[in-house]
Parts: sequence; C-alpha cells; structure tokens
Amino acid sequence: MQHLPQTNRVHASEVCRSWREATTCPALWRSLKFVLSCDDDEASAEAFLAWLLSRAAAVETLHIDIQDSAAPCDAVVGVMSNVTAAVMAVRASLRHFTIETTGSLVVGQWAAALHNLSTACFIGGAVLVKQGLGKLTQLRDLEFGSNNVSLEIDSPACLPVSVTHLSLEHCCLVAVPPCLERLTELRSLDLSQNVLGVEQGNETATLAQFTGLECLKLANCRMLQVPAELAALKRLRILHMGGNLEANDDLGPEVSGRMEAALRPLRRLQVLVVSQCHVLLPEAVRRMTKLERLFVTSTPVTSLSTGPYCKSLRHLCLDWDVAFESAAMLEQCAGMQMLTLARPHRSDVPDGQVPERAEQLAAALLRHPTLEQVNIVAVQGRGLHLSIATMRFVLAFQSCRQSRLRLELIDSWDSDLVRIPNLTDLVDVTLTAEAESGRKRERPEES
Repeated sequence: MQHLPQTNRVHASEVCRSWREATTCPALWRSLKFVLSCDDDEASAEAFLAWLLSRAAAVETLHIDIQDSAAPCDAVVGVMSNVTAAVMAVRASLRHFTIETTGSLVVGQWAAALHNLSTACFIGGAVLVKQGLGKLTQLRDLEFGSNNVSLEIDSPACLPVSVTHLSLEHCCLVAVPPCLERLTELRSLDLSQNVLGVEQGNETATLAQFTGLECLKLANCRMLQVPAELAALKRLRILHMGGNLEANDDLGPEVSGRMEAALRPLRRLQVLVVSQCHVLLPEAVRRMTKLERLFVTSTPVTSLSTGPYCKSLRHLCLDWDVAFESAAMLEQCAGMQMLTLARPHRSDVPDGQVPERAEQLAAALLRHPTLEQVNIVAVQGRGLHLSIATMRFVLAFQSCRQSRLRLELIDSWDSDLVRIPNLTDLVDVTLTAEAESGRKRERPEES
C-alpha cells in the first residue's frame, strides 16, 4: 500500500481490519464444504486443517468431498489423517457431517468423538463401519453409500440405537443386513438401488423385525417377488416398490397373490409407488381409506376402478392411456388436488379417436371440484416427447380461459412435483392441517 496517499492508507487499514473481523465472525462459518481433488493431495489437506483451527468452534455443518482416489500410498494416509484431525477440531459444535470419497472409507473409533452429531452421511467406493459410531446417542439421520463393493458393518454395536432414519441406497447389498435389528427406534428405511432379488429368497427376512417402520423404500432392487414381510409392517405410511417385479410368465399369478396378501394389512398407507412394476393393481389398494398419493406408471394396468381410495386420494400419477379409461374413477376422487400424466399414447387407439378422447378427459378434469393442477411428464430418454394426445389435451385446456386449473410441463423426473415424498413431508402436511384446524376453531363466529 506504499503507493497510496496517507489518507487512503488509513482507510485501507480500517477496511482490512473490518474485513478480518467479518471473516472471523462465527456465523460465517456455520456451514463449510471442503473439496479435495484427490485423496493424495496432502498439502491441501494440511492447509485446510490449519485454516480451520481458528474457526472450529463455529462449524455446525461440515461436508468433505474427495473427488478422486489415487493408489494406496503414504500420501493418502496423510490426507486421511488430516481429514480426521479436521473433524476432531470441530467435534464440539458439529451437528451435521458428510464425507464422500471414491476410495475406501473406514468409519472407526474417531466417529465416537462426534457426540453432538444428529445427521451423518458416509459415501465411498468401499465403506467399512467399525466400533465408534455406535456410541453416539444423538444421531437420528444416518446414510451410507458403498458404490463398488458391499457395505461392511463389523457388528450390530457399530450402529447407534438412536437412529430413526437410515439410508442404505447404493450399498451393493444382496440382503437386508441382520445387524439392523439393533435399530429399535427406526421409522424410515431406504434400501433402494441394491440387489435383493437374486439369491435364495430370504434376502428381506430382517424386514419383519421393524414393526414400527413408517417409511420403506425398495426402489430398483431387482426383486422378482413382493416381500411377504411387508404384511408385518402395519404402521407403514410410505411404500416405494418402483422398478421391481419384471415380467415373468411363470411367476405372474403368484406375484399378484403375494402383493395382495402383503398390502392388505397396510391400512395406514398414505403413499404407494408401484411404477415400473409388471403387476396389476391389487384389490387391497382400491380398499385403502388413507391413501393420498398413488404412483402407477409403466405397468400393465389399463384402467382404475372406483373404490374407497377415491375419497382420500390427493395426488395421482398414471399413464395417459389409463387416464383415458378411468374418467369415471377420476370424477369420484372428490378431494384430488393434483394429477400427473406420463407415458403418452402407448395403446393401439386409432389416431382418429385420439382428439376426441383427449378432449373428453380435459372436460372431465376442468369440471372437477377440487383439482388444482395437472402435470404433463414430457420425458422420453434424454429429450422431450409430446404426442398428439398431449397437444390435443393442452389445446382443450387453453380453450377454457376461465379455468382455475394450472397446467405444468415436467421435463425431468427429478422435479419436486413428482418427487416421492419422505416421512418428513407427511409430518409437515399433518402439522399444517392441524394448525389450520386450530385457527378455524379459534376464529370467532360471525354474527
């Protein structure tokens, strides 16, 4: 700053002091993410540790992302030592912790020091869980991801009994680990993207122990049969079975029967996903009185019939052709607020009948008393796909300018409009409804 006039030097010094005070403010470092390009970059890991020490007391959320993995060497050991030291530095204030690496990750004794942790996520090419994590008493939300080899858990004591939500998505599992029985407080379990349907048929036997479970996700697990253990989970509110039960002529009737038996006791179910399952919708679904969201796309289902579930349904996701054949059922869904239409025009309906059917469906929805929004999923492969039926349907909507209905075009299954809800989403909806009911009771009557 020697080239600056004396007055500017004084101002610059004041600015530097103010900036230093601002950058050391605890509120600025409550949430940190450290990205390391490779797990042998020991110099960067050391620099991060040195930088972190003066700010450690303020950190509540820490995300460490190691993007590439080198061959095992002394530098890798040094990097992991520095990463562990960084975690130890913030252990007193840390509440939420995530670590990702493409290499091997060992969750050992160092995890026992994170006694204030409430959420944790450990993702690696290979993940080994040893003693340490199981000593935590405040951990509620726990996630593992083992992308290359099966997740290894040394013993049941390696898992904290306080966990209420456990995600084992993408863990290369071939069976539900028996050690999970230790988690007696578990309310939500995600086993999606594993391989649970290619062994001896007892891959899901452990599920029967989780009688308090309220949310179970088994998406894309290559299961050929519906787990019989589902019948024991009578508190389930969310069940995601999408992407299973591939077409099999030999098992077809057996699959339908087992699905009926498994779903019949689930009277509390609010969300059911059977999309991309080669099975017809069982009678048990039609009789559900609390079912609010039903996802039934890319299945052999050709139409939906009326039943007790019509009174509770709020969001229905189905194929266009099923919607064409289910107009009577849709009109009976007196409380439905959202309808999502996918897989346009898969049937053999002559093109000449398509405009008429699209317009009839649009007219039925436009006069629906509670329907607020219609979503059109226009995704096929990596691009948009708009069929004749889709365009006719949109034109019919536009012709009614006074309609209160919103029409949304969805170009990704990741959209929040079609996202499969979690248990926390249902809790929020329940609390909102209770609060609204309370306000109505408190409101004085008008004279």
